[in-house]
Amino acid sequence: MKSYCHKIIVFFLVLFSFEAMAQDEMETAKNDTLKYYDKNIRFKALPAALTVGTDGYRLAKTLLEPNYQGFSLQASTNILYNFYLTMEGGYENSTFEHSLATAKNRGQFLTYGVDFDLMPRNKSYSVIFIGARAGTATFSETLDYRILNEWESVSNSVTENGMQATWVEFVAGIRGNVYRGLFVGFTAKLKTGLNIKNEDNLALRPSFVPGYGKVNYNMGSNGGFEINLAYRFAFRRQYIKPMKIKKQKK
Repeated sequence: MKSYCHKIIVFFLVLFSFEAMAQDEMETAKNDTLKYYDKNIRFKALPAALTVGTDGYRLAKTLLEPNYQGFSLQASTNILYNFYLTMEGGYENSTFEHSLATAKNRGQFLTYGVDFDLMPRNKSYSVIFIGARAGTATFSETLDYRILNEWESVSNSVTENGMQATWVEFVAGIRGNVYRGLFVGFTAKLKTGLNIKNEDNLALRPSFVPGYGKVNYNMGSNGGFEINLAYRFAFRRQYIKPMKIKKQKK
C-alpha cells in the first residue's frame, strides 16, 4: 500500500503542474479569439470520437513477472463538451506463493463510468480528468497448502469457482496528445466498497480480485495505477462550449 501511496502522491504533483499549464493556455486563448471554439457545431450531445487503448502497466507486469498475466481494453467517448463515458474490460491471472501455500487466481473484470474533463478547451484534445467507475469481476481461486506436524506433512487443495465481486472506483488522470491521434497518460485510482457475493458461504476467501487487486480484509480500500496508451478515432468535430470573454471597459 505504501508503494501505491507514493505513486499517487507523485501523480498528483504532476497533475497540478499540468493543470497550471492548462490555465495559462486558457488565458492565452482569450487573446487568440475563438478560432477553434465553434458555436454553431450541431449535435452537441452526440459522440465526436472514440478513444481506444490499453493499460501499459499490465503489459509491462506481464512481461516482467512470471506469476502474473493481464490485459485490458479501454474505450471512452465524449458526451456534451466535457463529459466522457468510459469503459474498461480485461482479465488477470495471478499466482501468490508462500512457504506452505500457493494461491492461483483467474478471472475477468469490467469497469464503467463517467469522467469529467477539467480542461475541455484544449484544441489537441488532451485531458485532465476526474471521475467515478463501477467495477465487477467474475473469477476463481485455488489454494494448495501443506500442514506440518510432528509426524507428517499433509497436503490439501481448496478451489472456489464462479466467485463474483463488485466495487467503486474514484479516478484522476492525464491523457496527452503526443502525435496525431496517439495519446499517452496516467490514471490513479482509489478503489473501495468491495463486495464479494455470498462471501460467508464460500469455502475459500479470495486473496485477489481481477480489476480490484489484492484483497486486504483489514482495510476498506485499495489503490491502483495505470499507464494509458490510446488512439483517438475522430468522426466529427467535437463541440466545445464557447468561452465567455468579458469586454474591457474603455
